[in-house]
Amino acid sequence: MARHFLEIMGDVLCKENLVETEGRERLPSPTELQGKIILKGTFKKEVKAAMSSFSTETSLSAYLTRRRSTDEQLTSDENQHMVSIYGLDAPKMVAQDDQETTFVEDTEKDLEKLVVYCRSISIKPWSWSKQRETSVSEMFSFGEPSAMKLCKHSPQEMLACTERQLVRTYPKGTRFDSSNYDPTLMWGCGMHMVALNFQTPDVWMHLNQGFFRQNGGCGYVLKPEVMRRSSQSSVEYSPFMTEPHPDIPTVDLEIELISGQQLCPYKKKCVSLTVDIQTFGIPADKSAMPRASCLVYFRVEVQYSTGNPQLFGQNCIPLLSLNPGIKFVPLRTSGGELIQGSGLFVKITKETSISAAGTVKQREKDCERAHLQNSEKAPLNSTTGCSYSLTIENINGVAEILVPELVSSDDLVERI
Repeated sequence: MARHFLEIMGDVLCKENLVETEGRERLPSPTELQGKIILKGTFKKEVKAAMSSFSTETSLSAYLTRRRSTDEQLTSDENQHMVSIYGLDAPKMVAQDDQETTFVEDTEKDLEKLVVYCRSISIKPWSWSKQRETSVSEMFSFGEPSAMKLCKHSPQEMLACTERQLVRTYPKGTRFDSSNYDPTLMWGCGMHMVALNFQTPDVWMHLNQGFFRQNGGCGYVLKPEVMRRSSQSSVEYSPFMTEPHPDIPTVDLEIELISGQQLCPYKKKCVSLTVDIQTFGIPADKSAMPRASCLVYFRVEVQYSTGNPQLFGQNCIPLLSLNPGIKFVPLRTSGGELIQGSGLFVKITKETSISAAGTVKQREKDCERAHLQNSEKAPLNSTTGCSYSLTIENINGVAEILVPELVSSDDLVERI
């Protein structure tokens, strides 16, 4: 299997661990890993000593060229060449009754050598002191109950963990109906990969789609600076704080619903409809002054002549992407597809406030400059990523920096 990965993926497969070969203390940035396939797998401590970097690009290309030119089986000399190049165990020859030979499957060690940045490990019982002793190339995967427990009881430790290593969480196995959980708590604790049941298009999936629709839908969103450098903050950050953090901009937001357009399916009789507008995020986002990084969720339910109210359309838009003025918000189906011509006209009034660390305009300039200079240097674990769908947006900036003022539904579709 390891050889199939090498031959089929070739240079696209990420094979070199820069943390170990160059002695780095942080993971590479998404820019350094752009266009690469990263394998995730369980990493066993007993084979750590056997881990070795692979050969250069030239050696791999030479090997693949030689393999394509002949369809013959590997000779013993080629076996030794594979060992010297890739550090893989040589395929063993097993004699059969009919004197024919066949290759034995690659050992588990061979596959583990291809897992460079996402070596999943487990610490039982869990200990934060043992976690700090692990390599930054090792990642942790928590089930929903464990992740909830650690986030609630040790939010600061979890933030510190996500600053140096990748952390993933997934729904608990007892969700037989494939329901989902609120991902905003996990994002608020800095977790990078929050897995959801994509077959269930509920409100939590809508939030996930809206959140990662930022940055052109590339799948990476830069976390707020206070979550990337929590130890340098003057005030301790917690996802459970109910009051605004002084280092995170807040917004005085007011949304006035003006009208709707094509809010009832063709040839269907609608008795009434309900428009619900909410903000989602950490508890502090439920206040009158939510964070600039929260999500605004638009939901339209229609009551037909018979039956219960049904979801007609929805849209989840990051607050940073909403500009003041009269705007048209297009609606999407439950699965996330645009409903042609349907939407809401709203009047948005927003005023950003910030701590005494500087004025809003100065902070905007600092954010834009920092984004241009450091976006390519930010380590992989400084972003929140979606492992299923992936230019890094500075979370402390304002919409005018990255999203020009929107005047029509087409603009909204094309630029958000």
